[in-house]
Amino acid sequence: ADPGKMAAGSGSGYASGQATLLTAGLLLSVMAAIYLKPNRVDPDSGSQVELFSEEQLKACQGEAPVLLTAVLGEVFDVTQGKKYYGKGGGYEFFAGRDASRAFQTGDFTESGLTDDVSGMNHEQMAAIDHWRQFYHDHKKYQYRGRLVGRFYTEKGEPTDELTRVEAMLEEQKAFAGKQKLLEQKYPGCNSNWSQADGGFVWCANGQVPRKAITMKPGGGEAVRCACFSFSSSSAVTGDQDGIDSNYPDFQGEVRYYDGCEIGAKVCRSAPAT
Repeated sequence: ADPGKMAAGSGSGYASGQATLLTAGLLLSVMAAIYLKPNRVDPDSGSQVELFSEEQLKACQGEAPVLLTAVLGEVFDVTQGKKYYGKGGGYEFFAGRDASRAFQTGDFTESGLTDDVSGMNHEQMAAIDHWRQFYHDHKKYQYRGRLVGRFYTEKGEPTDELTRVEAMLEEQKAFAGKQKLLEQKYPGCNSNWSQADGGFVWCANGQVPRKAITMKPGGGEAVRCACFSFSSSSAVTGDQDGIDSNYPDFQGEVRYYDGCEIGAKVCRSAPAT
């Protein structure tokens, strides 16, 4: 490079650089004013909450200096994860929108990247909530506020849809707690499967394998193999539907495995293929 030319152009270059810095500074100030201004007091926590429109959220993607995403209407700043959420990143499709449904379905098409969670069951909703909590707990990402739309009103208050979702999450949480207690009292079976032999389940310590069935919130059965204590002297033969009535304290239904003797410690769970 020619030092003389560099010196001659240093004045205009300095001015140009200053202008660029000034423009960038103004842009960041505008972005801060738009996206980081608290405008509501949360009655539960007493803290100020930012409200975002869908247009504001949409602007925070790609090469924007601030990158935002949302889950179930809660907005998170993922700017520090720019290599993931910025232009060209593996999760760039999550930036600038609430794509709650896709967090569970894995459908990253334009139609799949939606906040419409209608028709999803309790387990699916809990999977979405897992990601909402992930952003809350992440050391680099920050909670910023609420997105006005499907889940929050223009006043930042929960909509009927969010109330429905939160009720489902509470039901699923209660169900999971109940299942955990049952698993502690009736531990899971050992199992093995091979194409040649099929599947088998078995229990140790004199216990017997049974199908432990509980009703899921919203409908449907949760079925697992569980180990139950067994005494041949007090055992009652099951009815014609395969129900084992020896465990009346079990909050659900206990069934025999087809073709398995009442006191057997090993039962076939699946045929060979």
